[in-house]
Amino acid sequence: MAILKVIRATSATQAFETLTTQLKTNVPKWLATWQLDDEDARQLHIAIADVAAASGNNDMAFEYLLLALDTIPPDQASGEEAQALAK
Repeated sequence: MAILKVIRATSATQAFETLTTQLKTNVPKWLATWQLDDEDARQLHIAIADVAAASGNNDMAFEYLLLALDTIPPDQASGEEAQALAK
């Protein structure tokens, strides 16, 4: 997904802070418009969480990790991927 490249490329704190409000507004729209499956949605949320954490925005990182966890089906909630995200 091209948006993942953009998000990861904006790792500089100032550039990411500029995108923050756009992400909060647009990510739900993108997910609906692009009709992403759970795996792709999870990758998007994790990418945002990683860059947010690297920029020192721990609240946003936590928020997007929770959204990533929410994409894991209940029957896989105790699986390795869910456990890794929850740490």
